[in-house]
Amino acid sequence: MTGWVRRASTTRLLIVSAAVVLGAAGAAAVASAMGGGASAPPRTDLHSLVGTQLAGQPPEGISARITFKNNLLGAGALGQDAGASALAAGADGRFWWSGDRVRLELQSGQGDVQLVAADGKVTVYDSGRSAAYQLSLPARPAGEGNGSGSGGMPNLFEGDVIGQLSQVLSFGEPQPGVVGGRPAYTIRVAPRDQSSLLDAVLVSLDAEHPVPLALQVMAEGRKAPVLSLELSDVKYGSVDASVFDLNLPDGVKVEQLSPPSPDSLGGGDGAAPSVDFPKSIGGLPLTQSKGSFAVYGQGLGSVVVVAKAAEGDSGARKVVETPLGTLVTVRKGDVVYTVAGSVPRAVAEAAAADL
Repeated sequence: MTGWVRRASTTRLLIVSAAVVLGAAGAAAVASAMGGGASAPPRTDLHSLVGTQLAGQPPEGISARITFKNNLLGAGALGQDAGASALAAGADGRFWWSGDRVRLELQSGQGDVQLVAADGKVTVYDSGRSAAYQLSLPARPAGEGNGSGSGGMPNLFEGDVIGQLSQVLSFGEPQPGVVGGRPAYTIRVAPRDQSSLLDAVLVSLDAEHPVPLALQVMAEGRKAPVLSLELSDVKYGSVDASVFDLNLPDGVKVEQLSPPSPDSLGGGDGAAPSVDFPKSIGGLPLTQSKGSFAVYGQGLGSVVVVAKAAEGDSGARKVVETPLGTLVTVRKGDVVYTVAGSVPRAVAEAAAADL
């Protein structure tokens, strides 16, 4: 079931997973654009804003321009084909949403990436590689809505979510401004667990609709966001159904993908040997293990270890360091270990050395 995961290149996994996440996230974006004649809304407190979001009705549809910026990882670390380079370097494009349908187009000098989520399927087309991938989404249980009560976008807040999340997250007061040409409030959300490299996430919400407009991810010690999506020229209203038709060029074959099973990381499909993990690595205690998968440490500062059988001469040591975390790949005998976590390079390398 998960064979495509093992065979897929890092680039292909990046394109599919990143595009799916971006499409599902929909209108999440960070924008500094001031324009469109909008004015900043009056000041309000967090609980009042939550109440407004709960009471608001989602729009019939959304169309907007979008800019993706990536200061997290350079294209060289992901491979050199167009799709990965476009995502790694950042890209501009368009975004549409209506009901349970989403279309995202990203254009860059390295190639275009298009995503359409509709009719229970997510299709990704990478024009730079003339390749397309399709993933069928799990069927929604009969009678289950999407949280909006009207067949539209779910409300951002349901119940006392803020009260529950406040146990693990701290929320700043809403800051009024203009985002994507819309009056909006920006909230700083930071983890109470400060053991990772994640500093905070800034979320911007439309002041008049229950719609997230902006998102930027901040890393510890960095003033500029390491990841951001920027919306501009935001418009609400009906979106023509033809927008969600993805017409592929002649000759492009669609590769059908299967989602990984819940047991795939545990080695249940025979992809990796069962490993006798040490009780601690890099000073971090073993907190969970199953088959070829293990977790060391607690909270956001923990590291994940995945093992798989080495093939031929594979398993050369590799380190990928980013402002939000580190990934180290090492080979020990007939097993290749991948250590990843939102931790500094020294911590990840010390953990890998103890395997």
